[in-house]
Amino acid sequence: MLSFQAQSSPKVEIVNPTVERQVNPQGLGTSQPRFSWQYTSNEQQVVQQSYRIIVSSSQQNAQKGIGDLWDSKEVRSANMLYIPYQGKALESRDKCYWRVISTVAYGSKQKKLSLKSEVQSFCISLLHSSDWQAKWIGGDFSDDVLEGHTRLAARYMRKVFTLKDEIKEAKLYISGVGQYSAYLNGVELAPEEIFKPALSDYRKRVYFNTYNVSDMLQKGNNAVGVILEGGRFTAMRIDVKNPRRDGPNNVLHFGTPRMIMQLEIVYADGSRELVVSDETWKMTNGGAIRTANEFDGETYNATMELPNWNTINYDDKTWLSAKLVEAPKGVLTAQSNPNLKVQDIVKPIALFKKGDVWILDMGQNMVGCLDIHVHGQKTGDTIKLRFAETLTKDSMLYTENLRTAEVTDRYIMNGSSGQWHPMFVYHGFRFVEISGLRSTPSLNDYVGLVCYDAMPTTGVFESSD
Repeated sequence: MLSFQAQSSPKVEIVNPTVERQVNPQGLGTSQPRFSWQYTSNEQQVVQQSYRIIVSSSQQNAQKGIGDLWDSKEVRSANMLYIPYQGKALESRDKCYWRVISTVAYGSKQKKLSLKSEVQSFCISLLHSSDWQAKWIGGDFSDDVLEGHTRLAARYMRKVFTLKDEIKEAKLYISGVGQYSAYLNGVELAPEEIFKPALSDYRKRVYFNTYNVSDMLQKGNNAVGVILEGGRFTAMRIDVKNPRRDGPNNVLHFGTPRMIMQLEIVYADGSRELVVSDETWKMTNGGAIRTANEFDGETYNATMELPNWNTINYDDKTWLSAKLVEAPKGVLTAQSNPNLKVQDIVKPIALFKKGDVWILDMGQNMVGCLDIHVHGQKTGDTIKLRFAETLTKDSMLYTENLRTAEVTDRYIMNGSSGQWHPMFVYHGFRFVEISGLRSTPSLNDYVGLVCYDAMPTTGVFESSD
């Protein structure tokens, strides 16, 4: 009796199609983006023999294989990386759809197979300075300290605006230097992203971010709010030749924080409207973030919180008018890399008392911040957190390597309990000294938020040693 074993059909697929190493990017800063893709297969010896890239002005055209912006035609090549766009000139705000069609050979007999990727999209951001109608805004306050251990309370900025019709699409372009956090109608934009925008040498380049905010707006009144802190714009240490010398020779001071924002709305009827940063915005430095310095830490006073400050009904009559300020020297550039995110959560392994302070051991050296739950306190109490990578022989923080940096976060209580982590600073640490507690803390009161670039893991190494 003869028996036959069914052969599985070959499975070869195009995966991970990217433009400028991003998936469906919203704001590319180039008019000649580069395309890449990969393959996954249950077959051996898979070789790409040719590709064809279709770029279209509509999803329907891309689906049908009509490259009205660019049709590369069939290219005999095994290349799958960084293939540059060579079609019709792309302009600011263009939205494009694309797919790749390829022929591969597989197996010992190199059988041929035709493949199509899913239709993907990308958007061109603002490419030219003339695209911007928004203005840089900010303002100084009498309690700003710009030298040495800089001390600047965060700027809270807001504006209410009215939209006349139903919204088809809305894009928000924003840069806030040193760092910003933006809100529409009380909801934070991309809350998973931190330390925005990406760090740069502000003398040469200033990055801005692009967000599709179509679902965050409504017909009628809307409110936009931005929190600004100085970050490295206020104090950037740059002298790598003398890394152990603190002083004016290795610190650049660019000034107080400033912001530029342009919200572009397309209505259902095709008409357009702009909401821009200008002197009609209101601002205050009277919010809860009293200072945020990368070297010295962040201070948050919960008794100074401004409930609903970023919504339409907030009364801002005591706030000041924003000032027009000088633009940074660097070129305003669409950010090409993703913003930092909290990538891992670390739970501490030990907590012990040393004198009148508590020492928390995270079990590993990490970069990020500490999220704390505090109980049994009184309004006005200050919880102080100091950070270090190692301990001394008598189990106290070793801080000699920190030189003049204070590396200290402070949380001022409003009530008996609270939860908090800093917004605009990070630390490199394993150990935390905690003071100001009235009751015995628990390991469960603390978690470490580890931050680094949101990049895919492409390899893993494990060792028994």
